[in-house]
Amino acid sequence: MEELIKFAKNYLNKYKNFLADEFQHFFFGSVYDSEDKFPVYCIFIDEEGRVFETLGPDKPGKVMSVLYPTYYNDLDILVKKYTELSRQYNKIVQPNTAFGIVQSPFKITSYRVWGNERLIKKLIFSEKLKGEEYISLHQNITDEKLKFIIKHYKQWEDDIFYFPYLKDIHILFRVPKYIIYKQFRSVHIYRNWTNIERKSTSKI
Repeated sequence: MEELIKFAKNYLNKYKNFLADEFQHFFFGSVYDSEDKFPVYCIFIDEEGRVFETLGPDKPGKVMSVLYPTYYNDLDILVKKYTELSRQYNKIVQPNTAFGIVQSPFKITSYRVWGNERLIKKLIFSEKLKGEEYISLHQNITDEKLKFIIKHYKQWEDDIFYFPYLKDIHILFRVPKYIIYKQFRSVHIYRNWTNIERKSTSKI
């Protein structure tokens, strides 16, 4: 891990003059399952070498600005950590990786967060001031909720598909065979862990 932190600090310093001062920047490494059957693990490192790690639904490049993507040769420590996390939930993963720099606003939704407490608290405080919930979502995710999310992560079960995105779990029903397909538009159920709202846009 020390080598990765050293690499991250050097990489941030390398592009320091090209990064806007008004934004906060982190070097990140992310590990994700190529089959999308397990959440994304990320490690974030700032210019001081402070580290925090997350487990959540989104790759950094999907929800934030990613600058200067790169490659890191010594992947073993991150891949091993990701594999061990997946095994805790009886999941088998095919790890892929991505590296680069992300800049604020920080929008990595997190089911679990660990690392430098001061840095984590600073990010959570910033979210509360803005009325946002990304990294702070983990405060509302119990162990039981996390088990449910991972068990149903982006897969069909009994004609129901569970799709996590940001802080929500989207639930879709498979169209029954007896429905005339050309008359069907869509059926969408949207679930938030703190508020549940149901929407139907079907035309049957």
